[in-house]
Amino acid sequence: MAARLPLRRPRNRPPQEPGVALVSDQDCNVHCSSPDQRVYVGFLPECPAAARGDLWHINVKETNDATASWRQSFGPGHPG
Repeated sequence: MAARLPLRRPRNRPPQEPGVALVSDQDCNVHCSSPDQRVYVGFLPECPAAARGDLWHINVKETNDATASWRQSFGPGHPG
């Protein structure tokens, strides 16, 4: 009889709070936005920037209608 292994939660699981939008597209990119749409986190392995090593994209806006006031991208070693 095979031993049963406990199922573990994924290490980098995004928050599952009410109002948090989590979407994966047909290219297997994953997009997550805060309820007020001011914070965006994307894991984008199939976008053109991934060829340069930029897999994680984080954008923060001061207001809902502003352009990103802080933007950062990370390579495959992050979050680590």
